[in-house]
Amino acid sequence: MVVYKFTCSLPKWHIFLQVQDYDLLHYIKNAFINFVCTETAYITDLNNCIYINNETTGCSIKYKTEEFRTSYNYDEILFVIYEFFEKSAMQYQYNNICSFHGGVITKNGKAFALLAKSHIGKSTLIANMVTKQIKCLSDDTVYVDNTTYCVYEFPLPIRIRDFTYVNIDKSIYNIVNLKNCYTKEKEYFIVSPHMQGQCNARLNYFVFLERNNDTEVTPVSKLQCYKNLLYNYKTLQFENKKLDIAKLAETIPAINLKYNNPNNAVCLLKELFEQNIV
Repeated sequence: MVVYKFTCSLPKWHIFLQVQDYDLLHYIKNAFINFVCTETAYITDLNNCIYINNETTGCSIKYKTEEFRTSYNYDEILFVIYEFFEKSAMQYQYNNICSFHGGVITKNGKAFALLAKSHIGKSTLIANMVTKQIKCLSDDTVYVDNTTYCVYEFPLPIRIRDFTYVNIDKSIYNIVNLKNCYTKEKEYFIVSPHMQGQCNARLNYFVFLERNNDTEVTPVSKLQCYKNLLYNYKTLQFENKKLDIAKLAETIPAINLKYNNPNNAVCLLKELFEQNIV
């Protein structure tokens, strides 16, 4: 049996993939570029394998106790795989690593964690940043070590709902169509082998995003940062992480970025990257 392992720098985290249809496999690897072939003997946990099996009227996609049955709509299958990655991220717990809902951008060893509510436009902002020589470590989950203050990569493609505010050169970045299984609406992956940055970037700022008519950057107090981090924590089991979160809020500076047009926010973040941050 040939399986594929998703490579990632997170300690003690892994997910595998088994697919019968090679055309579908090629389509999946075109979107999730970090899947690499491995031998069955190296699967350390069969429970962390996504199984895609052909059936008479479509295919079944199984992960742990959950199963989706779909038609042979590849765009829908990609969406289901992404959802399984999200569920795995929600369940991840490891020592001093805290996880938040947000994305990470990095340049020259510096990293900013962009945290926001859903539908604020975080992914749209990140998509615009990667066209400005800023690398993306993660689009939807921030993993940070509260002892080293380093962030880990979680290299899923950038998922966006429309291109209204995205200035992407489609000759450079691969655009993959998605179909949301719940809303049935069309979505997109933005994929590039050059999006992922270094795995050991140090976190320099928590950036809390807010849509507003004015564009401005304001400092965030340590107490408010702590409250915001609790609100944006990725999993529900954060009671045993409160001290770690408080330490992050005490150590890492935080700002609030208000913006309306993503282009204005991109300019402000680029300026922030150019500053001499210790």
